[in-house]
Amino acid sequence: CIQSSLSPVHYRSLIEELLTIVKPYLSPQDLLTVDDTGKIEGLAIDYSHQKVLKLVEMIEYNLNKMLVDNGWAKLNPISARVEKLDL
Repeated sequence: CIQSSLSPVHYRSLIEELLTIVKPYLSPQDLLTVDDTGKIEGLAIDYSHQKVLKLVEMIEYNLNKMLVDNGWAKLNPISARVEKLDL
């Protein structure tokens, strides 16, 4: 687990970096949250299901690339999932 490998300050810095990578893919009305475990959740508003799948694929790729580029290749890859909200 990456959280147990880093000091709280470095872990927070990593989460901020991950959010910096994710935010450009989202529209201004979309939301991102981070819980106490470091789980990032997003709410993409007004996207087709196909566009969300493509968006998630790009985000996963870029987050994992950042981890590999920074020497964290031994960790499990970051994965994302999509859930549709029925309103």
